[in-house]
Amino acid sequence: MNKHFYILFFFLLFFSSPTQATNCTNNRYKKIVFNEFNVVNDVFYSRKQRSDGAWLNYKYDVYLPKNDTAQSRPLIILAHGSAFLEIPLLDKKSPDIVELAIDLVKKGYVVVSVEYRSEPNPLAFFSEESMIKAVGRAVIDIRNAMCHIMDTTQNYGNPFKIDPNTVIVGGVSAGAISFMHGAFIDNLNMLPPQYKQWILEVEPNADSLLNNKYCGANILGIINISGAVLDTAWIQSNHTYPPLLSQHGTADPIVPYNFGKPYNIPMLPNLMGSYLIDKRYKNLGLRTELETWVSYSHVPFVGGFNLEALLSPNPLAIVFNPPVLDSTKRHITNFCYSLIGCDAMTTAIKQHVVNNAIAVYPNPSNGSFSIQIPTEGKWDNWNIDIYDISGKQVYTQQVIQATELLHINETFSKGLYFIKLYFDRNEERYIYLGKVSIF
Repeated sequence: MNKHFYILFFFLLFFSSPTQATNCTNNRYKKIVFNEFNVVNDVFYSRKQRSDGAWLNYKYDVYLPKNDTAQSRPLIILAHGSAFLEIPLLDKKSPDIVELAIDLVKKGYVVVSVEYRSEPNPLAFFSEESMIKAVGRAVIDIRNAMCHIMDTTQNYGNPFKIDPNTVIVGGVSAGAISFMHGAFIDNLNMLPPQYKQWILEVEPNADSLLNNKYCGANILGIINISGAVLDTAWIQSNHTYPPLLSQHGTADPIVPYNFGKPYNIPMLPNLMGSYLIDKRYKNLGLRTELETWVSYSHVPFVGGFNLEALLSPNPLAIVFNPPVLDSTKRHITNFCYSLIGCDAMTTAIKQHVVNNAIAVYPNPSNGSFSIQIPTEGKWDNWNIDIYDISGKQVYTQQVIQATELLHINETFSKGLYFIKLYFDRNEERYIYLGKVSIF
């Protein structure tokens, strides 16, 4: 083995060291280990004034594995979609959120589904001011719900047995938009002046709330399903952000995959979708995973959305797309599992570093190259990580279909990069190492 192989081997040892002491035995958090669960419904977290002046109580639901003996468990907080409109069935019990929550709670997580203020008037969808204010209310409400969860955990006996150091957040559509704006905006001066004024009209104390946006929770990652932000420039180079997992359809008419206005409504602001957010993360060397669903509409694992259905009395007469839903669940599971310390050293998975380099061509490359999948594992689910010479991860991808070649087409700086290609089988991890030179 040459010098570069040894360098990468030491990188692997470093990157596989667990940072949390999560109990991941018996495939907990990776596979379903609980057949039953309990739901604590309607936990009150705040009383809020809606845009029409009405004062309402806002709540969250808590999903708990039944008969679980673990005393400290990772928490996943989910927020539903709704286009920021108050629409029947699009709430904390939205079928899509419930489907994801049940899958995760059966794998051992505590899952919270949170509700937030929405616009009661559908015509608000055609007003830039109303939509900006609606996003502001949602960001503040979800932040307040998180504060309530952390306060309950730290000061009131931790009834849900949550580990505040192991928290993952995410949502669908408007829920994802809310979480990402909360994560990427540090103060209101980052916003256009008019937007800042509108947010201050909603919440005069907004800047102070942003200074303590997570209320003591350690956010390990963000799950973004069909979400967007107003400006990816808010994701700054001098800042550390949680790893990001994104799922988005290229034919999404509501939240653009790339760039555009919802439904091309001229009064609404342009949004930067998952593709541009993922690109920004990559350019900054941050961990990001994007699963693109070509020609799929809004929320790819749902049968489809259109404006008429969205505003109908029964917008979520949902028909799930099983293959897409299963893929989404797998990606979320693997993403969360990689964040909470369930690596080889924690779970006692045997690691085998296979002593033959993977084939990469062309090599040297301009950033567009192919990786040959070893024959003995072409039917397995593969993971690929690429590191620069300093050991910083610059690319990661999961491959869930049988293939013989992995095609990479990225903009990398000039230099030498190390490739880690691996799959798990029968509690054993098989690791293949290689390198590529970028000119």
